[in-house]
Amino acid sequence: MKKLMVFHALLFFPALTGAGLASTVSLQASVQGSTKTGAQWLEQLKSKDAKARTEAAKELGEMKDAGALDALVAALKDRDDDVRAQAAESLGKIKDARAINPLIRALREEYWLVQEKVIDALVAIGAPAIEPLIAAIGEVNPGVRNGAISVLTRIGEPAVEPLLPALKSANPIVRRGAADALSEIESPRAAEALSQGLKAKDLAVIAGAYAHFDQGDQPLPDSLIIRALNGYGTQEMAEHYLDDERKQVKAAVRAWLRAKGFRFVSYLTTSGMRRGIEPTARTPATSR
Repeated sequence: MKKLMVFHALLFFPALTGAGLASTVSLQASVQGSTKTGAQWLEQLKSKDAKARTEAAKELGEMKDAGALDALVAALKDRDDDVRAQAAESLGKIKDARAINPLIRALREEYWLVQEKVIDALVAIGAPAIEPLIAAIGEVNPGVRNGAISVLTRIGEPAVEPLLPALKSANPIVRRGAADALSEIESPRAAEALSQGLKAKDLAVIAGAYAHFDQGDQPLPDSLIIRALNGYGTQEMAEHYLDDERKQVKAAVRAWLRAKGFRFVSYLTTSGMRRGIEPTARTPATSR
C-alpha cells in the first residue's frame, strides 16, 4: 500500500522527481520508524527534557537491545514518573533476567502507573523471576511484598510448585504471602496444599487464603477467622468480613480496624448508601 501511495504521487505530480522524490522517500522513512541508532537513543536518555527521555526509553524497548539494560535500569530511578514507567515497560520487552532484582526493588514505587508497569515487566520475564519473587513476599515493604504476590499470581501455574515450600516457611509473613498467591491460582495442587494448611490451623495460611476457604463447602469457623485476623490479618481481610452476619466476627473486625488506625465512613453510591473505612491520622494497616 505504501509503495502504491508513492506511485500515485508520481502519477498525479510528475514534477515530483529528483530532490522532490528524495524528500518524499525521506518522509516515508520517518513515518515507518526512526533512523536513530541505539547509541543515539542512549544519549537522548540523558537529556534534560523528560519527554525526550521518555521517548528514548520507549525506543530502546522497541529495539529489544540488551545493551540498553543498564541505562533502563538506571531510568527506573528517574525523577519523572513517565520516564520510570516507560523504563519498566521497556525492560519487560527486553526480558533480560538481569533486570529482575532491580524491578523487584522498584516495586517500592508509590506512583500507581509505574508500579503497574513494573509488575507487567516481571510477568513478561516470567519463570526466571519466580524464585526472587518468592523471596520478596517476606519483605517488610508492603509495595514489594504485595507486588511480588501479584506477579506470582499472574505467572500462574509455573509458580505453584516453587511456592509450595514457602507454605512451610518459619516466617509467617512468607506463609501468608504464599497462601495468598496460591489461592488466586486455579490449580488442584495449590488447593491441596492450602487444604493441608487449613487442617493444621496455620493462622498465617488462613489469613492469606481466607477468601479461598470461604468458597468451600463450609465457611471458616468464627474462632479461626478471628485468630487469623488478630495474628496475621490485613486490611483486605478485614474489609472482606466488615459486614459479616456473624456478630463475633463483625465485632472482631471493627475492633481490629480501630486498633490499626481506621475509621468507619458512609458514602453514597449508585445503589444507595454504603459503609466503608478510611485511615485516620495514624499509619493504617497495609493490604495483604
